[in-house]
Parts: sequence; C-alpha cells; structure tokens
Amino acid sequence: MDMNDNRIAVIGMSFRFPSAENKAAFTAMLRNGEYAKAGTHEARGELVGIADYHELLKNIRTIDGIEYFDNSFFGIVKPEVMEMPPELRLTMQGAAEAIMDAGYSIQSISRRKCGAVTAQTTCSYKRLLKKTSFLSFFNNMPGMTCGYLAQYLKLNGPVYHLDSTCSSTLSAAAAACNHLLMGQADLMLAGGVQICMPVDSQESKDMLSNVLSIGADGQCLPFDKNAAGFFSSEGVGFVLLERYEDAVRNHDHIYGIIRGYGMHSNAGRCATIYAPNADAQYLALKEAWKMAGITADDLTEFEAHGAATVQGDMAEVCCMSRALSERTVKEAVLLSAVKSNLGHSGNAAGITGLIKLLLSFEAKTVFPISGFTEADPKLDLVGAHLAPVKSPIALDRHRIADIGSYGLNELNVHMILESAENIPAPNLKPDKVHYLKCSAASETALSAYLAEIAEEIGRTDDRDDLIHTLNFGRDDFAYRCFIRFENTDDLLLKLTCPVDIVKCKINKAAQAVCPENEDEICRIYLSGGNIDWCALAKKTQYQKLPSVTYPFEKKKIWA
Repeated sequence: MDMNDNRIAVIGMSFRFPSAENKAAFTAMLRNGEYAKAGTHEARGELVGIADYHELLKNIRTIDGIEYFDNSFFGIVKPEVMEMPPELRLTMQGAAEAIMDAGYSIQSISRRKCGAVTAQTTCSYKRLLKKTSFLSFFNNMPGMTCGYLAQYLKLNGPVYHLDSTCSSTLSAAAAACNHLLMGQADLMLAGGVQICMPVDSQESKDMLSNVLSIGADGQCLPFDKNAAGFFSSEGVGFVLLERYEDAVRNHDHIYGIIRGYGMHSNAGRCATIYAPNADAQYLALKEAWKMAGITADDLTEFEAHGAATVQGDMAEVCCMSRALSERTVKEAVLLSAVKSNLGHSGNAAGITGLIKLLLSFEAKTVFPISGFTEADPKLDLVGAHLAPVKSPIALDRHRIADIGSYGLNELNVHMILESAENIPAPNLKPDKVHYLKCSAASETALSAYLAEIAEEIGRTDDRDDLIHTLNFGRDDFAYRCFIRFENTDDLLLKLTCPVDIVKCKINKAAQAVCPENEDEICRIYLSGGNIDWCALAKKTQYQKLPSVTYPFEKKKIWA
C-alpha cells in the first residue's frame, strides 16, 4: 500500500430515490432537469394507520414499497423481519446491491476486510408494533443496523453508525475513506437512509409544520430568485469504496475517485447552533482542497448543498466565492444542486449528491439545476465566478468537482471527486467462457433474474467480461440453472427459451471446491455443491462491470 497515495475509488453504488429507483431513471431525471413529484400517501397512511396521511404529508417526496423485504436472500426468518424497521431493511438491501454492482459476491468480500459506516433517521417503526420485544427494542436502534450488515453480509472490518444530521452520509463516506487510508480495511461501504414516517397525526402535523417542509412553491430552487426553502424527501444510497491502487490492480470498475475531504464545525461563530456559517464551510473546503492537492484553477464544478434558504444559500455562495477568489482561469465554475430534483433527503443528502456526481461523470454531462430561471441578485453568482447550470452541458474531459454537505448540528463537510477517464487501460484478454450459472432464493426470483440478464447481455459489447462478472460476482442459492453455449448469440437465444431450474439441497458446511473443468463445475453446481468461485476467478483475467444485481422479491412484512 502506497502511504502517499490518498486516492479512493468508488467501485460500486446503489440507490432508491423518489421517482428514480435505478440508474437510467435517475440519470434521465437529472439530464432533463426534472424534479420528483409529491407522491400519494394513502398506502403509507394505511401502513401507519392514519387516514389523513396524504393531506398531512402531501409535499414530501417518498419512495415506494418500504413495507417489502426479501428475507430469503439474507436467510432471515419472517418473525425477525417483522420487528426490523424499514430503515434497517433498506440499508441491508442497498448495501448488498452496492457490493454486487461492484462485481463482488458476499462470499468474495468475506475473504477481505470490508467494513461499513452508515447513517439513518431515527426509527419510529417500533411504535407500530403491538408489543415491544427483545428484538424490536434493539433492532430499532440505529446503531444496530451495522450489526446486521456485519452478520448477514459477512463484514469483518469496522462497522458503525454515525449521525451529523444533514451531512451524515458524506461524513460516513469520509470516515470510510479514513479507514481505507489507514489500512484498517480493504473495502468500505458508506451511505444511509432517510424515511419520513411519523406514526400519529399530531407527530405528522408537527413534522410537516416545523421540520420537513419549509418551501411554499412546490419545488426546492437553490440560488434562484424564487427560492423559498426546501421540501423533504426520502432516499437510500450506498457506495462501495476501495483504495485506488487496489481497484486498478483488481480490475474493478471505477465510477470516480475521491481525492480529498475536509470537515469543520462552526465553533460558536453563529448566534444559534442552527445558523449556517460561511467561514466554517470555507475551512472544510480548504482542508479538502489541500488533501486533494488542487487549487481554484483546477475545479470544474460545485455540487452544492443548495438548501434554497436565504441564510443557507448566502453562506454557501460566500464560501465558494472566497475559495474562487484566487482563480485565474476566466471560465466560471459550474454550479448545480440535486435538491432541486429531489428535495432535502436529510441524513441521506450527502450520498445523494455524491451519487449524482458519479452519474454525471458516467454521462459526461453536467446536470442542470432543476427549475432554475434567474439567480438571486443578492448572491452575485457572476462576481463569485459561478455559473449555475440551466440546461445539461456535455463535458467530455477530465473533471474535478467539489461537493458540500452541511449538517444542522454545525458539521460542514466538503469532498473532492475526480472523473476516472484517465485510468490506465489493462491489457486483458479474458478467457472465452461457455457457461452462465445463475441462482436465486426462489424460482420466481431466478426467472426474473434471467430475464434481466438477457436484456443486459443484449445491450453490452463487453459480453465476456459481463459473463465473468455474473459467474464470479454473484452468490449461490438453492434454485439454480447452468446454461452452456457456443457463443454469446447462442446464449441470448437460450435465455429467450425456458431454462431448466433445479432446486438444490445446499450443504453450507461442505468445503468449497475448485473444479478443474466445465463438466465438473456443472455437476457440482447443480447438485448443490459449494464451489470456490473466488479461486476460479483468479485463473482468468477480466474487467468487472456494473450489471444486474439481484431481483429482490417484494414480500410484504409489516407490523
């Protein structure tokens, strides 16, 4: 490990946002400058037993299906899941998806030191339960979430929960980076969840009037002359992080590179604890720039906190203006803010902005501020060397972005992200593969998984790398199929036909074996044997690709 190289690669991600539950949907929303519409909350009202829930929380942007959980994937019995809050369930599925998105299986990361730093809202689910049990009492503690990750995702690195309010998940990402740089972990998950779920009418009214909804115009409009505050939203987001040198050596897909980060509190500079402070924000920013080794001239864009409040926007622009005062490049720094698309996702706000930046790198596009018409003249964005993005800007070049996230508890966080197009291209020649193994915890899930794989193979050019990723980067369950093919066109044809699915009796205690040939792999796999896919993966070279993960079944398990 090179102690002088502080670069961290983002190799996996997962998320669920209002009106955007996958990469294609979220990228389209960002590119088109759209914003999530306020949902109808009748279904949520039924879950918590409040008839007027929709009226009480009509402006909150929510995610659907928080009552569903695929306990079969994790091997957790239904009675235990019944006493797990939705924040815990969403964290478990989100973390597992981020691992799979990186091309790893649970089996494979258990052989490396992987940890997690998570953040989430305070759970109110236990108040819906008819009685408090040992499980419900402890499972609804936010700190227990990481315990579940360690247990069921087989994490053996540092795992813990943190809470710095609105900057929680960017703080979590910075903390995860620290563990990697200090050699305390090989991989780190970072992210969190925000769920807005008051469980009685009075709590709903208090949350609506005092906490969750400040804006009055139906949309969060940061830095705009019509800005009137924000609406709250829900969200789930996770990233999987690895030291850059390790990611390159392991042929991992790299979405972007974290170059530096800084944290600074207000230190009593404000009249109240809740007031934003430009000086403290600036100190966090400069700390991040110093760690990244960049100057004002290197920066291409800001992904702002952008709360669209009078004090918040003014303080943030003052911070950015001060930082850019030394800029000698005439070109202004581009300015965007994801709260214009989704609203304020509280504890999940930082990871939401981070994921937006990674998708913008992938799309080679700077996404606009949704709904932006004209800058608030009091902010003087032109004088601050800032150019608010009004429509998508194609930017097919090296990019360095600064993302800011500011906590209500005074913790200000800045992080520097770099696009990853300059990674040395490995000269890999993956072995031609002539089989695809797939499995799931149920026949229904496996059928859905096969359909998703067929679509993915049909639209990719790197089919050998993709098939290697799916074979070596996915775990084995009881329902299995093994498809042999001559070439990828033959595979596509076979995926459109009914596939023989075998239900195996798995001996988890059996020693993992490394078969010598394809016939042996097929025989052992379909008999429920335990194959050491990690050892097989080392026998070939391939580039891991982000691909379909696992089609979690929607099983309603609720109080």
